[in-house]
Parts: sequence; C-alpha cells; structure tokens
Amino acid sequence: MFVTVDQCKRIIRAFLDHTGRGGFLTGIVSSTAPLKIKVSEKLELDTNDLYATDNCIGLKANGKVLRPALKAGDGVLLLCRPGSIDGIKYILLDRIQAYTAERSVMIDSSN
Repeated sequence: MFVTVDQCKRIIRAFLDHTGRGGFLTGIVSSTAPLKIKVSEKLELDTNDLYATDNCIGLKANGKVLRPALKAGDGVLLLCRPGSIDGIKYILLDRIQAYTAERSVMIDSSN
C-alpha cells in the first residue's frame, strides 16, 4: 500500500501538533507573576519554557508607559522551536487579539 504526499503531510502535521515540536501556537496569559501561558487544557508554559521578544515586554520612559506589560487574559502568538540540548522552547512573539477595523488609544495631552 502506498501513502500519498498529502497523507504524509497530514501525518507529519499531526505529529508536530501533538508533540509541540514546531509551528505557531496561540495561548492566553494565565498569570504574570510568574508568567504562565495556557496553550491548551494539557499545556501551560512558564518562564522556563519561554523566550520573549521586546513586543511582549512592558516599556516605560521617564515614568510614562510606552508599551504596557502583558496582563492575565491577553492573547499571545508563540513559535515553537524544535527540541535541542536545552529542550523544547517557545518564542513569545507578540500579543494577538480579534480583528477590529480600528483601534482606539489614549493620548496623554499633559505634555
């Protein structure tokens, strides 16, 4: 019996999805002190499992918040790095949210 290319792709994708050995994932921040991200009912990541880009780290300048820190309930995009010497690691890429046509921001007019 021969296996088609499409069947091979489905088998490989199912393996990668099941083992967490590659690809993009989404999660929800469940805690910030310490940072924990819930990816599924069975998988919750903590700081030992994560690397983070600057987009996910709060930023202040002269006492003003330029980028707020992650908070519980925030959606995040993760990239799963395949296992290596230090095990499987996840790269916290950015916050995500449901699409809206526009976004409102507060501008501090006291400057």
